[in-house]
Amino acid sequence: MRIKSFDVFRLQIPFRLSFSHSKAARRTSDSVLLRCTLADGTVGYGESLPRPYVTGETMDSVADNLANRFLPTLKSFDPSAFEEVSSRCENLYEEMHSAFPEAGKYIGASVCAVELALLDAFGKHFDEPCIPTGSASPDVRFSSVIGSCSKPVLTAFALATRLWGFQSVKLKIGTDRDDENLRLAHRLLGKRVQLRVDVNGVWSADQALRWLEHNMLNNLVAMEQPVAADDFDGLKRLTKAAPIDIMADESLRDLEDARMLSDQGCCRAFNIRISKCGGLYHSLKIARLANDRGLSVQIGCQVGETSILGAAQLRLVHLLGRVRFLEGCYGSLLLKQDLTKTSLRFGRSGALPDIPKGSGLGVHVLEKRVNEFGQFLGAI
Repeated sequence: MRIKSFDVFRLQIPFRLSFSHSKAARRTSDSVLLRCTLADGTVGYGESLPRPYVTGETMDSVADNLANRFLPTLKSFDPSAFEEVSSRCENLYEEMHSAFPEAGKYIGASVCAVELALLDAFGKHFDEPCIPTGSASPDVRFSSVIGSCSKPVLTAFALATRLWGFQSVKLKIGTDRDDENLRLAHRLLGKRVQLRVDVNGVWSADQALRWLEHNMLNNLVAMEQPVAADDFDGLKRLTKAAPIDIMADESLRDLEDARMLSDQGCCRAFNIRISKCGGLYHSLKIARLANDRGLSVQIGCQVGETSILGAAQLRLVHLLGRVRFLEGCYGSLLLKQDLTKTSLRFGRSGALPDIPKGSGLGVHVLEKRVNEFGQFLGAI
């Protein structure tokens, strides 16, 4: 079954509230949406959220990679069984990286949109799930994430987090409010809630160690990306000296990064995000490497993901079975409108929503919302 066309959109869905951290403040999703239409009319969708401070990719660079490199090479793809689709997607990141070195050092957002669109469209055509489905451990729960915000806003978020019964919370830090916000969050959330902090790479190793010295709490368990993405010496130093786990996020963009970080002892945990890490299969490779080498895994998300990426994330978590931390599936809790008929949202205490049962990604994208929130960038 051949591919008839690809359509590329820039997706901007307003948030119900703004979300901020040390590098950005957002009120809309700002995503790439890729629609894949097969010759028989079957339609599948992929999504990614390019962030220049994560992979170096921008909306323009992703659109350029899709239109002028990746998608033209796939128009002749004519699989006779879904196994051929799975096999190609399993190696799609490496294939595109090798074929198009000019596409950039990191191409996670570009490949993610393509991979998910292929898996969704051909999965529907062959009546197969996009990836084999496992079973998540019953104790896997979503964390609450609290942005860098004012005291009144943090108070409201912390109280809502406690009311919903979350047992794990991430607090964004890296501003002049850090110490006060941590103490306030700790008091409002209680000592039983596991805390981790995310610096988004704005400190030096010395700053991170000084902060930990003055703010170490019994329930503080991890610090995410305390130093710049390329400060590997700083990460190694912190990993050796810090009393809590150091987690790589912006430093971890693909499997090559994962091997290097692990080999050099730069962290004790990975934050794997499907959009950042090049789709489902490349993310799965990174997670399995972490498991093999004794590193903890957090499956994270980009702020503003729709239930297209939410469905992919749930399938990845179920396939892995157990992860230490989990973030995402905000759906219409954050977005004013989700793109899908059913919005995938976490439940009380961070409970996982049911994994979509349909073929492909299992979600039904509403065309009227694509037209409402999507800016058409071109067809291939």
